[in-house]
Amino acid sequence: MKVAIGLFVVFLVAAQGCGPTQVLYKPNVDQAQIDTDKQQCTDQARFYTGGGPLFGSRRSTADQYFDDCMEAKGYKWVIEKNVPKQNGQ
Repeated sequence: MKVAIGLFVVFLVAAQGCGPTQVLYKPNVDQAQIDTDKQQCTDQARFYTGGGPLFGSRRSTADQYFDDCMEAKGYKWVIEKNVPKQNGQ
């Protein structure tokens, strides 16, 4: 019985990772700018949630601050396979 419960939990955890991968996308932005914007939004999220380790509700609040910041910079969450390829890629 314990083995069956353990396998069920593993299945649930694995199933949560299934589905399309989403990425932040903004047209005509190079990787250096994306990295800078992500760092600024991460710093802002940590500032507004008091810094330190992020667990539970503080984690979801920080994620929301990060998403709001990136959206304010013009990024959108899109399915990775729908991102247009850059020249040479």
